[in-house]
This record gives sequence, structure tokens and C-alpha cells, in this order.
Amino acid sequence: MSENIKSFFVGSYNYSLWSQTANGNGISVAELDTSSGEMQLVNSFTKIKNPSYLAVKDNILYAVEETPQDLKPRLCAFLIKKNCLESINSQRLKGSSACHISINSSKSKLAVSNYSSASLELFQLLDDGSIANRIKEVRHSGKSINKKRQEASHIHSSVFTTDDSYLLVADLGIDQVVIYKDDGNLIQKLILPAGSGPRHLTWHKNNKYLFIINELNNTISICLFKNGSVEIIDTISTLAHEFSNESYASAIKLHPNGNYLYASNRGEDSITVFNFDEQNSSLKLIQTISSQGKFPRDIELSDDGQMLLVANQNSNNIYSYFVNKQTGLLSKTGQGLSLGTPVCIVF
Repeated sequence: MSENIKSFFVGSYNYSLWSQTANGNGISVAELDTSSGEMQLVNSFTKIKNPSYLAVKDNILYAVEETPQDLKPRLCAFLIKKNCLESINSQRLKGSSACHISINSSKSKLAVSNYSSASLELFQLLDDGSIANRIKEVRHSGKSINKKRQEASHIHSSVFTTDDSYLLVADLGIDQVVIYKDDGNLIQKLILPAGSGPRHLTWHKNNKYLFIINELNNTISICLFKNGSVEIIDTISTLAHEFSNESYASAIKLHPNGNYLYASNRGEDSITVFNFDEQNSSLKLIQTISSQGKFPRDIELSDDGQMLLVANQNSNNIYSYFVNKQTGLLSKTGQGLSLGTPVCIVF
């Protein structure tokens, strides 16, 4: 494979539930030419229902099935081989509507967030990447002010600290980020403004700062993390100043150099770029660019930070962008890929 060609994987809805469009392939294997931004499909793995989130560690890909309990949802592990995926094993999930996977640095534990059942399941991983026993299950309860989206607790994602000591869990339904020790014991509840709807979390590379993207009020919260405790120091909008229509923030990704943060907005249908000033602990919006489609569910940066991809769920396409490492700004490559209901991208 040419050094300009990078493989990536796309999770897409392929099983219609709750009147939701699902015309995807399951898990798609694709390639990106970083010199041009051109993409092409290589292979598909269809024997999985609604793989809404994917995670890659070394040569292992993990995927969850976003389905209710009556469809027996699974957490699956695959060996990545040239242009294909080989099933390793799977474990049944106790929760429903799984929507996120996080893996600790030592690759010994994996956490699954279940949206509808408001639960988080912690699994042991073996040295060969296979999924072993369920170590712990935690459940949240409560509600907040958005009667449509916060009628109950909805765990949306989690992240481990880089030293594997803590697990931070974003609960959209109760406006909290809940901090657990790695064994599942509760440490702290960070309470966000009512109606925020925390969705995803990402660390700065110095492990001092945590960024929270809040889906319902379209903001990013900048937090300081120390000794298992989190404190919000600032919050900034993800939307362009002139946009006032309905929109829902979705993905948040940090550039490998730590200087730039990227967020996607479903409604404004945009990607916003922020400069992070570490000295002043502040974010500044420096660019808003079209996602070139509808409802950008996910964005992902290549490992070297040279490219960004966006998955537009409702227009069935993925677009590529060049990333200027010096300024953080995005530029369109003019290259797109047609793919049904894409909801997650990983390299």
C-alpha cells in the first residue's frame, strides 16, 4: 500500500428501528488517498446490526450494535486484515441502544455506553484483543429540563484517564459528567447547566484539560482535571454567531498537536474549528465550514493530523478535508464518498 493511502472504517445503520432511516452496509472498509482526498470503498462486513460506534486498538476493531434488548445486542471484536475484518468473538450486552466505546491505555478494559438503558458496561480485554467477562455494570437515574430528550438518564459516552485510574461518563439526560474509579466506584458528579446535554468527551494531550461537547445547548465546556476532580473553567458556543435555527452538536476531536479542536453541528450542518490557547485556558472560534451534507454525525482526524473526514448521516455521504497543521484551518478536497447512513468513522 502506498504511503499516501490510509485505511479507515465506517459504521452505518443497516437495520431500521424507530422509523429511522437505515440504508448502510454495517461496517465498511475504505481507503483514503491523502494526496488528493479521494476515497473508495474496499469491503463491507454486513453481519452486524447498526454498528453505531467503532474503536480501533492496534490491529483490533471493536463495534457495538445499537439495538433494543429484544434483538440481543452485542459488543464485537474483529481482527483487521488486509481489506477485510475477521471476527474474533462477541459478548451480549445487558443494556440497550449502545452508542459508544472507550478503551483504556493498557488495553485491558473496555467500556460500553448504553443510551436507552442509562447503563455503562465494563468488560475485560485479553492480550489477544478478545472480549472476556463483564467486570461491572453501572446504571444512572434522573432527568432534566428538556422534556423530549432529558425525560430520563441517557449515558452517551465515556473516556478513561491516560493513567487508567479514572473513567469519566457523560450523561446527556441528567446534565452530568460522572467520575468513577477504574473499578466502577463513584468519585464525583460534575453538574453542568440544565439543558446542556453532555454528549462526548476528549482529553488535551497534556491530560490537564478535558473538553465536553454538549449536544442540546450547542456548547463546548473547557474543564480542568486534577486528582480525580473536574472543574469547568469556560464554555463556548459551537455555532456560528449568526445561526439561530435548530441544531445539535455531535462529535468533538482534538488535533494531535493539541492546538486545535474540531466540532460537528447537526442542523447548521457545519464543522467548527477552534484554536486552544493553553496559557490562557481558552478556546477561540477560527472557522466554520460546511459539512457538504446533512446531519454530520461524526468527524475524525487521521493519525498524522493531515486529513479530516465527516460522516453526513442524513445525506448518505462522507467528505474529506485537508488540515493546515500551522493554522488548524480546513480546506475542501472536492472529494466525497457515497455511503448509506454513516454514523461513525475511525482510522
